[in-house]
Amino acid sequence: VLLWDYDNSIETITDPEIGDEIQPSTGLERVLQAAGIDYTFVNYLPNNLNNYDMIFSTMGCFCVDWGLTPPGLVTVADQAKLLNYLENGGNLYFESTNVAEDYQGTAFYNYMGISYLGEGTENEVAKVSGVNQTITSDLKMDYQGGTSPHYGVDRLGAVSAEQLFTCEHDFGRFFLLDNGNNKIVTSSLVIGALANNDSLNQKPFIISEIVNK
Repeated sequence: VLLWDYDNSIETITDPEIGDEIQPSTGLERVLQAAGIDYTFVNYLPNNLNNYDMIFSTMGCFCVDWGLTPPGLVTVADQAKLLNYLENGGNLYFESTNVAEDYQGTAFYNYMGISYLGEGTENEVAKVSGVNQTITSDLKMDYQGGTSPHYGVDRLGAVSAEQLFTCEHDFGRFFLLDNGNNKIVTSSLVIGALANNDSLNQKPFIISEIVNK
């Protein structure tokens, strides 16, 4: 597994469990560690990705306290690398609060199997619910993490992808497209801002289900 850190390198999240200020990539790291998944951490995308069973990548979220510094933005060259990886049987988890808005009109966006329904209003996401008859069935989680993860979270709809989480007003935020030989998970939520429910380690469970599906 490869963990690609391409967020804006700002500590934009308050970890719901620990309470410290962290970067989105650290939140994703902690979930992978809790799930017992070994990974290689990079802050650049290697040219050869085919040795990895799955790539986890975070672009992060806006930083409200730093003049609305936007999430990281994948270059055209790196989009091409990811597409080539997927077309050769790779698997990708990709999160950014601007996951659809930033990539509309690109081949990379078309591969996600989602539609962009607009930018969410501030603090629009408070609770997320799993979708019946999917790997998230019966899961309910709070979306916390401080101020920044709640700014401008993309509203998403399904084209060919399967919706895994919904939230207030029934907007989708988290999708899985399984093509048989590859899969791509697209999230406008930053997983590090999700709170585990009571004593249940729901975030590691979700990540494990994604890897093993």
